[in-house]
Amino acid sequence: MPDFRAPDLPTSLAPLRTIAYNLRWSWSRRACAVFERLDKTLWTASRQNPVYLLSHMDPIGLEIAARDDAYVAEVQSVDDELTRYMQRDPAPWFDRYAEESGDPAMRIAYFSAEFAISEALPIFSGGLGVLAGDHLKSASDLGVPLVAVGLLYRQGYFEQRVNSAGQQYEKYEPIDPNMLPLTLERRPDGEPLTVAFPILDHRAYAQVWRADVGRIPLYLLDTDIPSNLAEDRSITDRLYGGDNEHRLRQEIVLGIGGIRALGALGIQPSVVHLNEGHAAFAAVERVRQAEVGESAAFAATAQRLAQGIVFTTHTPVPAGHDMFATHLMERYLGGYIWDMREPWRRFLALGRHDPTDDDEPFNMTLLALRLSGRRNGVSRLHGEVSRRMWWGVWPGLAEEDVPIVHITNGVHLPTWVAEPLARVYSDYVGRDWEQASDEVQWQRAAHIPLTALWNARQEPRRSLLDYARRALKLQATRRGENAQWTESALDMGALTVVFARRFATYKRATLLLSDPERLKKIIAT
Repeated sequence: MPDFRAPDLPTSLAPLRTIAYNLRWSWSRRACAVFERLDKTLWTASRQNPVYLLSHMDPIGLEIAARDDAYVAEVQSVDDELTRYMQRDPAPWFDRYAEESGDPAMRIAYFSAEFAISEALPIFSGGLGVLAGDHLKSASDLGVPLVAVGLLYRQGYFEQRVNSAGQQYEKYEPIDPNMLPLTLERRPDGEPLTVAFPILDHRAYAQVWRADVGRIPLYLLDTDIPSNLAEDRSITDRLYGGDNEHRLRQEIVLGIGGIRALGALGIQPSVVHLNEGHAAFAAVERVRQAEVGESAAFAATAQRLAQGIVFTTHTPVPAGHDMFATHLMERYLGGYIWDMREPWRRFLALGRHDPTDDDEPFNMTLLALRLSGRRNGVSRLHGEVSRRMWWGVWPGLAEEDVPIVHITNGVHLPTWVAEPLARVYSDYVGRDWEQASDEVQWQRAAHIPLTALWNARQEPRRSLLDYARRALKLQATRRGENAQWTESALDMGALTVVFARRFATYKRATLLLSDPERLKKIIAT
């Protein structure tokens, strides 16, 4: 258990440390409640970060809580629940599946540029991170033998501000890993575990932090360490920050450094899952490690290992796919590829539609498609669009036979179902609705009274409206404006459509207004 700057916890509250350092609290209402009860204001100000909360608690407040027998009993009960969960009691789905499939040794490594686990861990931006975070939480609940790899962004993702002219500007807040639910991985001698990766004409290093997401370890690489050059320390500074060269540097750390970090931790995955093209270099490094001692064996080794690479593509427009100029690729990876005795032009062909076009940039999605054995979009329609987009990778096939399937996005129910709706589901579907997979059981939802659903929807809508008004008031106050207008801003009875975080052009927001008559019909239905 890591040490953090905090008052000594009374003995009866010691379990709070264990609870705080496992992010399962992020989808446990009971766990969040025990922290909120300590200091509701501080809990909110910390973005619901229990490590920060405990490190800034008034010792007197802790002593008062320690004398509350009912509170102490609830803390112990939450800790006992976590212990049973981690000990796989009751046995999760995968334990039963492994017995039937005879493959208990399976190990999956899931690579993603972002993970949305909690607001307390600001290493995500939007949908890609939300999918990845829900993937880990669901894998934990199901008992899937999965580890995850990402980057620890020392400035996270920007906080959105709006000036008096209505223009967005970004504010980055440096984060202190010691104030987050993270543990620094260490070598047997106690020193931080680091891995090397190639950057230009030298090596740089990343240390490895671990976030425990229930049963799933999430390993985050961090280049902000003294042994690196100043320009290398900033590689993992911001999510989606900087220029295209900075993005390439980050993807080298994620893919190449990520595979090496797993090796340093003694983890040899049987399957590597690439969530979007950002992580495609992980497939290249996997080939490099497998062909050590062989000569010019890249293509054959890549083909042999492809069935252990799964690739999920997300964005159905060209702007959403990372592409790097040839001169950048050669500067950063020319020596790395040469060490494998793979001809440079043949390697570049893996990321090009036309291998003979020296001006065509290197496309990370193409690289991932060509090095993976299983590929999927994230909905039925997206699967169709992806097969059409990437048909050129398999020109000898009919479009419908292009080997990109679809797996429709799901959500992690305990994370996203609001408390009022959870109560309704508990009353009408059953107390175990979060684990319910019986279609007959879920048919009970059809009998939920409409008034009960409406009331359950109104409560979180009202909370969201209050939150938005507080945020507007804060922004207006920062600008020195009279903030009185914010008290009546927005309307509970109006349909309000918003874009959260990034108003990126490739999100195609104007499509909403491209057919006004159709929009009217949707709203009026």
